[in-house]
Amino acid sequence: MVVTSHPKNTTITDPNGFQTVELQTYVVHFTRLDGGTHVPPDEVFTVGGTIPLGGSLTLSNYPVITPAASQQAPFDQLLPFNGGIDQQTGQPSIHLGITVTFYGETVAGTRVKSDPATLDIFVVAQ
Repeated sequence: MVVTSHPKNTTITDPNGFQTVELQTYVVHFTRLDGGTHVPPDEVFTVGGTIPLGGSLTLSNYPVITPAASQQAPFDQLLPFNGGIDQQTGQPSIHLGITVTFYGETVAGTRVKSDPATLDIFVVAQ
């Protein structure tokens, strides 16, 4: 994931670094893209890092779901001992939309949040 800091006012400069963003958390929200309605609850993760005004930060291997949540509804239906089929769609996979929003604070103390980023994933029965 690449998180970039953009000023609201494009004429602003930040010679003292007060607009540097200190990331704190990110929230992952799930939607179904396959017609099903059961989704896991939102996940909140801690994240660290700073982004200077106009800069970016690359985050690698950050989770979007906890291991415990991957064993709960609706994913538990895909486990072999539960039949390996999503009961809502009759498919051996679940197609999810994921929205990720980052939250943090500037060095000056202003709370900030990112525009939501979206992606989609397939969870497949094994």
